[in-house]
Amino acid sequence: MMVKSLSELRYACLFCTQTGHTVREGDATVFLSQEQLLRHLSRHPQPLPEVPGVTVLYGKAGHGHGHSLEEDYDLHFPDPPAPTPMPETSFSTLPTATAVRSHVRKPGDMRPPTDPDGSEDILQFLPGARIVGVEFPARWGGNWCMGWHDGVRAAFPFKHVEIDRPKPSEISYNANSSVSVKARWKWSPKLGSDEPRWLPLEKGDSIRNVGWVYQDHWCWSGTNSKGKTGVFPSSHIDPVSVREVVKPATSKPPSVKSMKLSSVKQSSAIRGLMGRRTIHRANDPSLTWEGVAAQIKFPTQPR
Repeated sequence: MMVKSLSELRYACLFCTQTGHTVREGDATVFLSQEQLLRHLSRHPQPLPEVPGVTVLYGKAGHGHGHSLEEDYDLHFPDPPAPTPMPETSFSTLPTATAVRSHVRKPGDMRPPTDPDGSEDILQFLPGARIVGVEFPARWGGNWCMGWHDGVRAAFPFKHVEIDRPKPSEISYNANSSVSVKARWKWSPKLGSDEPRWLPLEKGDSIRNVGWVYQDHWCWSGTNSKGKTGVFPSSHIDPVSVREVVKPATSKPPSVKSMKLSSVKQSSAIRGLMGRRTIHRANDPSLTWEGVAAQIKFPTQPR
């Protein structure tokens, strides 16, 4: 990875590199500090993957009892893996994003970056980072998001990431759908020829023939006023604009009725309006350098 100066140190996990994948979706692959790397290692399932030339010791070492590996190791994990703050629930109803530019605090920054609410608890990541459980709080107008990366949930600007396209199994096109909606925010994704095709949105756009695999899913499909069909995030739709045209069997003109969002969508909208959120801060005692380093030990003498 290219850096602008020698002072910008970056770290990687030997064990994730050896296996070719991270332990959990949303884990970092490049770390900004030794503390962040050690915190990642402390949460690794044990035993760790074998890496040639690296000796790892687990459990209580027999110091003073002639233990053969008493000083002949590279890493020592005296305790079981530390719990991850990531929730056990699935993020399948929410989108995943990939970072296209970095969002980090710079050492010595006189004006550290904050979210629109003024909080310095922002989500930090580097290009290529995977962010899971992405949500768009209503109060931020689609410009800032909340999401999980490397065990931390915090805010970040939407312009720094791209939403990953949904899988074919996550899309339901329905040309005969009688559901229509209106966009509450602009949505200008990177288009291209990849499938499925994104459907750009302008604030106030009317979308018809709306379909979904299930209503709580983050991705819906539809057709705009220009006849273009594609997929778009349901977060960018005004929840009160969802309508279903009911076609009567008689010659009377069709009627329109509002559709109620499910309890999940309603509660999500309420959370966004009320501004409630959960942030796992780095000042948690278990996440400090001392707290993390206490879970991983190194030999007192170099090998």
